[in-house]
Amino acid sequence: MLNINPRLERYIFDDLGAVYQINPEHVAQNLSNDEEDNLNYLGTYFPRSFVESYSIFLNLFENEHINREFSKKQVINILDIGSGTGGNLVGLLQVLNSTYKRKRIEIYSFDGNGIALDYQMKIICNIYEYLDRNENIVKIDTFQYRFTNKDDIKNILDMARHSGVFDSFDIILSFKFANELYAVDDFKNRGTFKALLNIGEHYLADEGIMVIEDITNKVGIIAPQYISVIMNNECREYFNEKTDSRIGFILPLSCAFWHDNCDSDNCFSKKEFIIRHRYNYRDVSKVTYKVFATAELAERILSDINNCSRYYYTISEDNRSGRFNYCLCGSFLYGQEYPINTPVIDSFIL
Repeated sequence: MLNINPRLERYIFDDLGAVYQINPEHVAQNLSNDEEDNLNYLGTYFPRSFVESYSIFLNLFENEHINREFSKKQVINILDIGSGTGGNLVGLLQVLNSTYKRKRIEIYSFDGNGIALDYQMKIICNIYEYLDRNENIVKIDTFQYRFTNKDDIKNILDMARHSGVFDSFDIILSFKFANELYAVDDFKNRGTFKALLNIGEHYLADEGIMVIEDITNKVGIIAPQYISVIMNNECREYFNEKTDSRIGFILPLSCAFWHDNCDSDNCFSKKEFIIRHRYNYRDVSKVTYKVFATAELAERILSDINNCSRYYYTISEDNRSGRFNYCLCGSFLYGQEYPINTPVIDSFIL
């Protein structure tokens, strides 16, 4: 369980007027959110995204290979696709500010909701009211673009790059974005996760990392499917089709080691984060995510990890039944009891 940063908590609830109000159906469609909707989102789902991002990036930057490469960078360029009110950005910034000193951090933030971007800008511009500076300088540029389909992602970024706005990024992240395109038209937007990976292919700087995170809910009308399953299938397809990719898996470890042996079209992965703040002592967030790095960095990271075919890699847990989903050498094992006398590894931790 992680407490939200107490100074950040006071800032969003007391200064900005955020409201805690769970609405799981409405939260999947944020492009049309008005002022009230954004304040509800800010008080309910921003803390979750903050803690998820903080936890994910803290683990990544504790890795000696990632830490060493980012220590060499004077400027850290960040791209956020579908950034919303910025909870995941602030979680990342808290990790960067506590890990590095005297860096210039430049953020390029894309979202379709102007009100959400306004709140994000307020939060980032006042970031040192609730984060220690550590002599870092943070600069943010926001871009309001409405992504109507998966092809818009690269088209819009290519247009910005060609106009000289940016070149490449040390960190690319996209949190809870793809599900919104699938919710609009799951048939037309099949391949959205592959489209995001293609952004990493073309925009990730050398020694860079990319995180794609999303909810685990079902989408689709005719044949509903879990987002977690869709993400897994599309990532596997992407790397099977592009064997010379300049990016590679680092998390989940099961995907990093065995994605080319994956034999399941129904692999369901999930990570739960528990958040505590003034309005909910135990707020549970259920998401799935995958992390990538440029190929040479990914190879160095994975070379330090003892991959054994006898190990069960946990990819989700059913807290109601106490059973687990595992990956073993690329085979998906659903609803298993905890194995006795067999090493079990959390697939989401480096």
